[in-house]
Amino acid sequence: MEDAFDEDDMPLPALHVLLVEDIELNVIVARSVLEKLGNSVDVAMTGKAALEMFAPGEYDLVLLDIQLPDMTGLDIARELTRRHTREDLPPLVALTANVLKDKKEYLDAGMDDVLSKPLSVPALTAMIKKFWDATDKEESTVTPEESDKAQALLDIPMLEQYIELVGPKLITDGLAVFEKMMPGYLSVLESNLTARDKKRRR
Repeated sequence: MEDAFDEDDMPLPALHVLLVEDIELNVIVARSVLEKLGNSVDVAMTGKAALEMFAPGEYDLVLLDIQLPDMTGLDIARELTRRHTREDLPPLVALTANVLKDKKEYLDAGMDDVLSKPLSVPALTAMIKKFWDATDKEESTVTPEESDKAQALLDIPMLEQYIELVGPKLITDGLAVFEKMMPGYLSVLESNLTARDKKRRR
């Protein structure tokens, strides 16, 4: 457990990250993980805000949640690649619960990589090293699919890592936020599913 966060394993660069995520609990966890690893984080909670905040040279990494209130992470990636050359874009990385199912679609849309949610410290570290540590490229050939195949519904080691990294108070605060916000999220989800079903019947 103590070796999991040895300084030798930490990413070398301190990155300026644009995190595009609309769920508060996910923002809390992702921001804490990123900042503990030495990165600075700006948060956009809608696709519109992300597109307005982004400027070439401003961010070293963009983490894009796939499901947002106004557009998808795929839409944002496509719009960024339309507006800017690849040389002007940092790595665009999708955050999703469906890595195994949808990775090809994300890469085809202009994403550079995919990470599963909730954000895993080892996966995040490996991804950062893949793009910024040339000496680590051979090790980084392990794909998210391979690391995710053995992931259980309740990932105890990952929960222990979060507690070790961000402290128990942040975890309990995050759970309180989740409990408070979940009824609203379920209501929105139900409305969206109902609207989609009606559209399909037409």
